[in-house]
Amino acid sequence: MPDTLPIGQRFSHVYLRRGVPASDSDRMRRRIASFFNEFGFFKTSAGRNLELELGVAVPMGYEHHNVQAFLLKCELRDFLDAITIIWRSVRISHGLARDEAAWVKVVRRVFQEENAGYRVDDQGGVHFAVDGEFDHNVASSLAALGSSRYNGVQAAFQAAQQALDETPPNGKNAMRSAFEAVEILFRLIFPKAPRLGSAEIRAHLEPHVQAHLSEDKTAARATVKLLASFSDWVDGVHFYRHGQGEEEPTQPPLSLAVLTVSTAASYLRWLAEFDAAQ
Repeated sequence: MPDTLPIGQRFSHVYLRRGVPASDSDRMRRRIASFFNEFGFFKTSAGRNLELELGVAVPMGYEHHNVQAFLLKCELRDFLDAITIIWRSVRISHGLARDEAAWVKVVRRVFQEENAGYRVDDQGGVHFAVDGEFDHNVASSLAALGSSRYNGVQAAFQAAQQALDETPPNGKNAMRSAFEAVEILFRLIFPKAPRLGSAEIRAHLEPHVQAHLSEDKTAARATVKLLASFSDWVDGVHFYRHGQGEEEPTQPPLSLAVLTVSTAASYLRWLAEFDAAQ
């Protein structure tokens, strides 16, 4: 048997197709609710805090609120909010960092193993999760924008991420903010460019690329071809940057918004490197 086979892993985690991340599932709820009781968090004020913060009724158990039963049956929005409220309740009642971290660790593991479309931060906040590659791409781009020169770029790009974290995700604002981040960086590099458009890419960026890669003709030709894709990306985002002439604004499909933000992250990283090289 090949040595590369995963050792000690559950069959379903290795061989079953995960598919599209789920927004809700009985398994996810049941596991998190069971862990709540396993940790003894039922002794905290979590049930009362859930009622105060969410304006919902949490059923009573023998001596305490039955938070486990609540987590199994409540609305999805309340379930996701409850994860954060429980973290805060543990912090107030226990005051021990290990208990807070234990709750986050469990929720994070359940989200991953049950292929839930969420991630949880270190303070119990729940966010939409796209996938690991998206997160890595975003993190790499932000690292490339570490200089104070790019403060405006970072702010716009982080606004795009925050728009995707809204409930439901605001894909239109995510696309607009992602474009704004790229446009700010483009105009930092080329101050004479009045905006970011196909004509400006041809007039400003393409000549600089040709000059920068003058000793590598193959790379220069390939990059010029890729600039055509950059122009198409710019033109595509424009459909959502301007008014659509409809009574109710149409949100783009989430997959399109994620693709747009992810592509923007790649362009930001490349343009920042190009800027630094000059």
